[in-house]
Amino acid sequence: MGPLAFTVELTRADDFGSTSTVYFSSRAFCSEPGDDPPNTYFEDRITDRVQTERYAFGSGKTYGRSSVGLGEIRLSNKDTALAGWRDYGWDGQSAVVRTGRIGTPYPSAWATLFVGVIAGVEVGVSDVRVRLRDAQRLLDEPIQTSLYAGTSSGASGVEGGADLEGDPKPLCFGLCRDAPLVLVNGALQIYQYHDGPAGGVLAVYDKGSALTSAGSVATLTALQAATVPPGHWLQCPPLGLVRLGSTPAGQVSADVLGDATGGYADTAPGIAARLLARVGVPVGDTFSALAAAAPAPVGVYVSESRKVGETLDDVLGSVGAWCVRDGAGVWQVGRLASPGLPVAEITDLEMTDITVLTPSDDDGGVPPYRVDLQYLRCWRTQDEPAAGVTSDRKAFLSKEYRTKTALNGAIKTKHLLSPVMTRTTLLVVPEDAQAEAERLLALYGVRRDYVRVTVRFGQGDFGLFA
Repeated sequence: MGPLAFTVELTRADDFGSTSTVYFSSRAFCSEPGDDPPNTYFEDRITDRVQTERYAFGSGKTYGRSSVGLGEIRLSNKDTALAGWRDYGWDGQSAVVRTGRIGTPYPSAWATLFVGVIAGVEVGVSDVRVRLRDAQRLLDEPIQTSLYAGTSSGASGVEGGADLEGDPKPLCFGLCRDAPLVLVNGALQIYQYHDGPAGGVLAVYDKGSALTSAGSVATLTALQAATVPPGHWLQCPPLGLVRLGSTPAGQVSADVLGDATGGYADTAPGIAARLLARVGVPVGDTFSALAAAAPAPVGVYVSESRKVGETLDDVLGSVGAWCVRDGAGVWQVGRLASPGLPVAEITDLEMTDITVLTPSDDDGGVPPYRVDLQYLRCWRTQDEPAAGVTSDRKAFLSKEYRTKTALNGAIKTKHLLSPVMTRTTLLVVPEDAQAEAERLLALYGVRRDYVRVTVRFGQGDFGLFA
């Protein structure tokens, strides 16, 4: 077994769009016939130590957006052999960084540190800087790229009028209460709640007052041709559409079951996988494991321009979970929970430093004595619902969220500055919200140490690059 080394694999494109891959290392070597790629020389050009960072919730945090970072790679160009790199297209092409011992099978026995894309290449007199873009930035893509054309005319079309042109079509995942419906054909009073196959509509409201169901159809043609009595609604789940039998008196909303592409999904990891699929990224088996650990249903409705990551954070944050891309480029999820069985052992032989840090969460690590957990969002609140709406229904429509509380007043005896932790979730079941509030109080209501451990590289990866 040979010495440790870093490698980088960079893809480039020529003027005709043809791509090729170049291979470099921190120590020169040639791959073996059984490696991939076989019999390939890795030039000794990596000049600086390659650093990578991966955070479940960001540096020092225990909730929020995960991140993976790798800024740039420097390659030696003292012999000017890389001067011609200016003529290639690098941006958007793939970059892979690995580490391992020379002489072991490549790449199967090497740890993959980073899989991402190249942001750009700067060719200097003595070196080349390859700027890398974190694939986590895929989450900055818009969640909805399908926009209304604004071409509906008379009884024809469901693309909305001119006022809707360029607006994103609504998306719904899981159960959403009182989701606002978008009028896409005024002549026929057809509304949309989801762009694609959906689980269906449970109830439709006009100014908060329930209308009567007239059944369901499977095609747009049938929806357009139907006769819907006044005060009734007819749904078309395969298209996420609803038709009313008469012009409403006020705001129209509905209780809906969202996306059913490939089957209905309403758990946080199930919906998270749907969101990631919208930007075409693979997900790992940890999604199934999280679904077993956190089976509570959630619901999210998106009717405005929004990034995938923003909605993903809201969904997974509802159960205290995170999502990050692993070294192999597959997206994985996990959940912050109380310490359990060890997953790795780090001894004094591998460790060079250990530091207890103060978390950078808003509370600075001070245990909360109370957790207020918001749940069951009303997606369209109304201050003046229709006459005849019950007092319970009025109360629901008046508040955006309900709240469940977990309390341990004894915590304030020891921690005089103990705060109230407030978490906003997309949970929809009261019992699930109460259970999550109590879970969070048990997790945060005692002292937890945030520890940074520095280990000697090459003593094992401790699962960090899995």
